[in-house]
Amino acid sequence: MDIIATLIGLLPIVLLVLPFVLIVIFFFKKLLCGSKIRPHKWNGCVCILCGKKRDEEHEWDRCICNRCGKKRDEEHEWDRCVCKKCGKTEHEWDGCVCNSCGKKRDEEHEWDGCVCNRCGKKRDEEHEWDGCVCNRCGKKRDEEHKWDGCVCTKCTKTRHEWDGCICKICGNKRFSTNGYWQMIPERSHYENYMFKGKTLIIDEPAQRVWIPCFPNKLEITETVLHEWDGCVCKKCGKIRDEEHEWEGPPSNLVCKKCRAYKKQLDPF
Repeated sequence: MDIIATLIGLLPIVLLVLPFVLIVIFFFKKLLCGSKIRPHKWNGCVCILCGKKRDEEHEWDRCICNRCGKKRDEEHEWDRCVCKKCGKTEHEWDGCVCNSCGKKRDEEHEWDGCVCNRCGKKRDEEHEWDGCVCNRCGKKRDEEHKWDGCVCTKCTKTRHEWDGCICKICGNKRFSTNGYWQMIPERSHYENYMFKGKTLIIDEPAQRVWIPCFPNKLEITETVLHEWDGCVCKKCGKIRDEEHEWEGPPSNLVCKKCRAYKKQLDPF
């Protein structure tokens, strides 16, 4: 009974030491493998005892050895430009494009002015200018525009010669750059569009209103641009919520100039 108790007491120590002993034995065998005491046991090109590889007796499957994974530059299994077995690539270059897979490279281009005839690459040289646009690559330049009023028919660049809020050349109107146009589908809805108690700019022919993003800056800009006749600009027809000329019954006053309803502008 004393012996059994002693063995049970030593069991934790044995379990702790045993893994280290096994590791030492494993590496000792590896160190001895290939020596006179313990020669390698080759299975083709791989030793089954220590895993060492040699460059002999490979088991080739076309360009890869099935045992050790070594590759050779022979008997590839090509799918266009890529070997299915080892992944080697070998392109058939015709200038800048591979004839086999279509891959492009930035070498040996066949330039026709500013465009490569093979891959379509563009360069900023030898353009074929038609006024302000290159006929080959579509590049634009700020020269030799073909103006139709204030719009270039080639590149759509615009130019305006402003007289206050009206362009002298095309008659276009400007109000402010600090905002955006909101399309209104029905004309009857215009009178309902207000912004912080102010009547918005209305462009009836185009069925749209101008929504200001920065009202404080907009007020300064409008003072400079417009020529006000009461609440309407003489030049562009813009409406402001100032200097109205009211007419009609007190319960339903309408401005003679802009046709805005007073109850819409000041509901209280």
